[in-house]
Amino acid sequence: MVTTAEAFRQETAYLAVVRDGKGRAAPLLAREIAKDALKDAARSHGLKLTAGQAKAAVEILASDERVVHVQGNAGTGKSAMLTPVARLVEADGRKVIGLAVSNAIANRLRAEVGIDGGTVAGFLRTHRSLLSPTASSELREASRASLRGALVIVDEASMLSTHDAGQLVAIANAAEVGRLALIGDTKQLGAVEAGKPFSLGQDAATAVMDQNLRAKTPEMRELHHAAQAHDIHRLVQLIEPHTTEAPGNAAETAARMWMQLSPSDRARTAIFVSGRALRAAVNHEVQTLRLEAGELGAGATITGTLLPVHLTREEQKLARSYQAGQVIELSRPLTSQGLPEGRMEVIEVGKNGEIGVRLPSGLTATFRPDRLAGNRVDDAVAVFEQRDIQIHEGDPIRWTANDRDRGLVNSERATFETRQQDALIFRLADNQTIRLERNDPMLKRIDLAYATNAHAAQGATADRAILVARSTEGALINRSLVGVLFTRAREHISLVVDSMPSFERRAQVNIGEKTAAVEIASASRAPPLVPQLTLPERQLDTNSGGGKAPERERDISFGM
Repeated sequence: MVTTAEAFRQETAYLAVVRDGKGRAAPLLAREIAKDALKDAARSHGLKLTAGQAKAAVEILASDERVVHVQGNAGTGKSAMLTPVARLVEADGRKVIGLAVSNAIANRLRAEVGIDGGTVAGFLRTHRSLLSPTASSELREASRASLRGALVIVDEASMLSTHDAGQLVAIANAAEVGRLALIGDTKQLGAVEAGKPFSLGQDAATAVMDQNLRAKTPEMRELHHAAQAHDIHRLVQLIEPHTTEAPGNAAETAARMWMQLSPSDRARTAIFVSGRALRAAVNHEVQTLRLEAGELGAGATITGTLLPVHLTREEQKLARSYQAGQVIELSRPLTSQGLPEGRMEVIEVGKNGEIGVRLPSGLTATFRPDRLAGNRVDDAVAVFEQRDIQIHEGDPIRWTANDRDRGLVNSERATFETRQQDALIFRLADNQTIRLERNDPMLKRIDLAYATNAHAAQGATADRAILVARSTEGALINRSLVGVLFTRAREHISLVVDSMPSFERRAQVNIGEKTAAVEIASASRAPPLVPQLTLPERQLDTNSGGGKAPERERDISFGM
């Protein structure tokens, strides 16, 4: 097993900035006061904290460490624990900020805990001046003023990359944040990018929440426990009575199971799938069956919708990662290669590492991904598949990009209401409607939303669930995925799979957990490297002009 010097540097830098915050923060609330205050605050919200919840809450409030890691197993009530914490901190006159890797998780945090926030990527963009030696003192002081003394909560922190986690902690230290609370679960899915900082930080963890509050029956508690413990053999024994094997037609079988439910039961039953391809198949099958049943109205074809193809930073530099017909989007001009900001279509992929592209002007050009700067900003390059989709009146859809001005948020759902001669009408989650004219760019950023893939499901819950998996999905079927999918439901789970023995073998063999570079280096007795305590701001290898970069967020299908 090998690792790169860059990965090792980032991980040692992360551990260094975490250590730099030890003993540097004053308690948000004195420990002797925190316990009783928490009980009162929880009681006022109709809550009674478990021992694990109470310990985690006290550590967030009373620790003198800048960064607190909280290991919260699936279903242990992380949101319930955070609610009284947030209210107590707000009552003390401090700001509470909620962050997550995706807007979907950030929105759940906002709804369940009642705190404002957004994505980690947006937070880093807003406060990157604190890490830039060339930023003006006015910008740095503005960030310090907005963050000093605040409680910053990151939900599902296991999904953070090492780079982002390091910058997050470095900003917290530079701004003298009151507390940075990283809440996550090492047993669930991690970041698509390099590293596993939340797991590395467990040496500094001060609290563990392990009492399952989600499962509502003894059988479900046992199933959750097996999934959380990655006890695949026991999990298979428990789920087998509720399993349907459907070789070659798992998507259709799951769709028919959902269709057979009453409308009220459908509303309580989520369909969770193992990956992106299966999500598309289930979406298509459910839509087809609803059409046959007369449940959907008139249709509209949307051509050239853009579905994210998520590549790691290293994969972005490899020509073989690209295919003809894909769309590449640059958030800033790539002047070193003579390429403008915006979108270009891949025409051909050459064997010499050159990619032929067509610009919006109709002119052709050459893109050399191997020449992308190693320290480019996170949203420098985005890659999309183009696909035509058919939607019908009554179909649920999800947005695959943000439009802040109109309140459209990546991963949030809406319903296609009706079509007009020159526009489509959608009903949003808040029951408001929005009219998108036929040339509206957001029509390119939608997808059907009958099924949810595993990465998007992390942090989600449902009363009942239909899980769909194909053992042929290779490394995608792993213990971490099992830890997510089988802990989403409160009351009942049904599994649809092509082959149960094959699924069990895959899940047993594929661990699905990363090995950190520092762990590899330690095992190989590699010489220590001097960590860089302040992580530099990434830049494109171009001039940074060209105006404000369009807001983008990684869709958490993670290309699977």
